[in-house]
Amino acid sequence: HAATGLPSLEISTKSESELGRSLSAFNLRLGGFPLECVYQAGKITSEGGPYPDLLKTEPREAKRDPRLSHPVVGFMYGGERWPTRPITAFYDYLYILSVMECFDPLPDLTPYVWFTDIEYNPNRSVSTQARSAALLKAVINEPDVMKDRNSFLEFHMRTVPKVL
Repeated sequence: HAATGLPSLEISTKSESELGRSLSAFNLRLGGFPLECVYQAGKITSEGGPYPDLLKTEPREAKRDPRLSHPVVGFMYGGERWPTRPITAFYDYLYILSVMECFDPLPDLTPYVWFTDIEYNPNRSVSTQARSAALLKAVINEPDVMKDRNSFLEFHMRTVPKVL
């Protein structure tokens, strides 16, 4: 980052870096579907869900689906129900899984001290790919945390305060 002199990586479709663009949730895929669609399709709201039909839509269309305007009460992925707390755990898990699926080897994030996401708007979303990338950097040192939901949730609860 220019202001601090510390290396940062913008993670979005607007990134000046090829790596930053390739790590954007709009460019990553999980199970053959756009990551953003997997995330939106997995939402369970007070009025219904999950919504697997969103897997077959465009990411921006999935994000704006009117059925998702109701409060989110849980998530579903791989036949497992996910809680809404910790608040960003489900998104972070999907993000890291998608990077692990799309990159072999995993991208080297060690040169970066922090990550940014110019597209992130806290008034519209609680999750940001910048935080997910910071968690990915931590997961690289503890790959076993990705073996199942409970391992990841425990990792998330002890790690997120350290990366924020």
